[in-house]
Amino acid sequence: MRTRVTAILVANRGGEWLDQTIAGIASQTRAPAAVIAVNNGGSDKVAEQLRSSGADGVVGISSRVSFGQAVRQGVQTSVVTGDLSSEWIWLLTEDSCPEPEALEHILNRVQRAPSVVVAGPKLVDWDRPDRIIELGQSLTRYGARWTQRRQELDQQQYDHMQDVLGVGPVGMLVRRDIWEQLGGFDPALTVYDDGLDFCVRARLAGHRVEVAPDSRVRFAQSGVGGPRIDRKRSVMRQAHRQARTAHLHRRIAYAPAAVAFFEWLGLPLFALFRVFWALIREQPGHILGEVASAFAVFFRPQAILASRRRIKQQSTVGWPAIRQLRVDPKSVRTARMIDREAILASAGRQRRELHFISTGGLAVLTAAAVLAVALTWWSFAYSSLAGGELAPLSSIGELWNNTRVIDGVPADPFTWVLALLGSLTFWNPRSSSWC
Repeated sequence: MRTRVTAILVANRGGEWLDQTIAGIASQTRAPAAVIAVNNGGSDKVAEQLRSSGADGVVGISSRVSFGQAVRQGVQTSVVTGDLSSEWIWLLTEDSCPEPEALEHILNRVQRAPSVVVAGPKLVDWDRPDRIIELGQSLTRYGARWTQRRQELDQQQYDHMQDVLGVGPVGMLVRRDIWEQLGGFDPALTVYDDGLDFCVRARLAGHRVEVAPDSRVRFAQSGVGGPRIDRKRSVMRQAHRQARTAHLHRRIAYAPAAVAFFEWLGLPLFALFRVFWALIREQPGHILGEVASAFAVFFRPQAILASRRRIKQQSTVGWPAIRQLRVDPKSVRTARMIDREAILASAGRQRRELHFISTGGLAVLTAAAVLAVALTWWSFAYSSLAGGELAPLSSIGELWNNTRVIDGVPADPFTWVLALLGSLTFWNPRSSSWC
């Protein structure tokens, strides 16, 4: 059975990136059978650039929509010539230029294993192709998205990788019948986690997802598909809010029904906790994003229910089947430590000194104080302790009198502690005797 590939190219800005991507598609050693270009809210100039690219069809969208919706319209426009199981869809953006053998290598992967229905390439930096941006995705223990092999020098050290939990949307090759069966990307995930969620649902339906490390795609991460990566504070804050919204939505959508209800109900309280945590971590720029993301999910219960129905309808193997594909906590801690060191080294900065608040010291102290109160609440009603070895304290004068030096012998240091504590509770010095 002959494999037929339709490339879906989504653009909204045009320019040099789009020209290079069009040239990259045209230079493929295994050319796609058709190219459908989608002008996602771009100008007339972008539409003209797409029409002159030689695409088999150009779809115009008046206002910009999410990448998943743009792909859906492009897929609906494409022509089906045979069995859907022999049709594949290759998802590209104007800022993702495939290297000449990218499609051939990724096709070889899926053709060798009929159980593989989704495959992803090795995404490398647009300006520095020797740097790996992404090679598969996974989930942490608490359901956060985890991008594999971020910003590492590509020395083919991961070219043995195959099975992964998921891949990103850019460069994804997906069998068309699976795309139709799963309904494409979840409309609730507009920026983050759309590709990962689709792969999770494919896994739950009993299929496999792989990466093809020898299939390389240069990626500029300008926000056409997936988040925009920029060091501007406003962009970083927006990305944090979008990522938190996607995380909370997925976490509730993936949870058991009873747990999901209480997680949804507790979102306002969770937002307050995250605000407090952002203050402890000295990240005030995350505060508004934490509140906005929690309430965005809280006031869209219908989107959560729709996502849960979508998962339930196609799930045949259950969540235990994908547990082994999650990233383990130790790997997460190690990778994050390496990432922090790499970021500091690239900026020519030294690791900052440890601070009481930023390192969690205040959080530990607060937790210890709360625990102490919880364990000793019963003693608050007592003004003093009594026993065979305990003498009740009296006045402040007597407390300080015990600190005198007698016959050249200094007083016990603990008498100074009692004197200070008794002075703090001058109205009733006995209340400090429990210390």
